Amino acid sequence: GDAGVHMYVTDVNDPSVLAPAGEKGEVCIGGIQVAYGYLDRAELTDEKFVPNPHGAKGLLYRTGDLGTMDENGLIQYHGRADRQVKVGGVRIELGEIEAVTLKCFPSLLNVAVEKVDDKLVGVAAPRPGERLPSSFEVQAALAGEVPAAYVPSEWHFRDSLPLGSAGKVDHKLVLAWVKDQSKASMWGA
Repeated sequence: GDAGVHMYVTDVNDPSVLAPAGEKGEVCIGGIQVAYGYLDRAELTDEKFVPNPHGAKGLLYRTGDLGTMDENGLIQYHGRADRQVKVGGVRIELGEIEAVTLKCFPSLLNVAVEKVDDKLVGVAAPRPGERLPSSFEVQAALAGEVPAAYVPSEWHFRDSLPLGSAGKVDHKLVLAWVKDQSKASMWGA
């Protein structure tokens, strides 16, 4: 790392353990350039800024990003770690399902996969003027690309998904909407 900055890919649950080359882990930044934490956010600071066990001075910053590091030290980005859930004892990366769905269906503009109770629910919005696939088409396509546990059991299609300030899907709002839908369907509405 230049100017005292070191990049690591560590075990998602334990930043003191480096992930083997090619294995997915959390991207961490270490070295003297790393800040001492967040202003007035002690709890978040303790979670994100940890002592660096990998030899460099200063703290280790846990970015919350998933990545793999190859033998040459190049890091490939794989989305956010905080979108990881467990369904039926299987650890699932929601962003991975979203990425595969978008790859299979270029007609979709946005896809959100959320965990509700112990099942996965997908919500998708089309590009303007494009045809929406059916739930069956999406499930069939995903079944050929990802493990069975990764295929959402339910899909909802909307004209658009709520976006945050950065133009990315606002998962908190999508999840609230999905929970509302599942409540409605329980009462036969």
